[in-house]
Amino acid sequence: MKNKKLIALPIIALFGAVSLASCSGNSQAAVDQIYVYSEIVEDTTVGYIYYDSYYLELYQDSTYSYTKTEITYGYTMNLATTVIVNEGSFTTGATSDGYTAITLGAATRVVFQSYSDVGGYNLDIDSDTVSYPTELLASGEGEKVYAQNFEELQAAYGEEKTVYLGDANKFYLTNPAA
Repeated sequence: MKNKKLIALPIIALFGAVSLASCSGNSQAAVDQIYVYSEIVEDTTVGYIYYDSYYLELYQDSTYSYTKTEITYGYTMNLATTVIVNEGSFTTGATSDGYTAITLGAATRVVFQSYSDVGGYNLDIDSDTVSYPTELLASGEGEKVYAQNFEELQAAYGEEKTVYLGDANKFYLTNPAA
């Protein structure tokens, strides 16, 4: 059984944890807004706890940098850590019940870093510099998954998504007013 807890963290608590967001190739545009979101999911069937943190920078030129950090914890240790950075352009949608829909377009740059000493893998991919085919994170033991080109990498880790901006620099993956 999975038990989900939502946590809205103050922005200062995440600055140290999201240094990867500073790899943004968008050094020309000024940051307009910064939003954060976190959640903890406990899977009592296997004894794992999943910590997911999200950091979103919206720039004045309608581009974004979106960082997702996933930590899998179990057996009293960190089992795996994955950081995914997407960069691209966004559009602002309607505001309803105090939440504004923001569509983050499919990433034009994907940075993917994932490692597990327990699982025996260490992947480091930057779509700006990677050579294809490149190995992706497998979903099963012994499985090998490869992206043959940027479009396959984008489909795996940089698809378009809609988030919902709230007050106090929080954002949500689903519409809290729905």
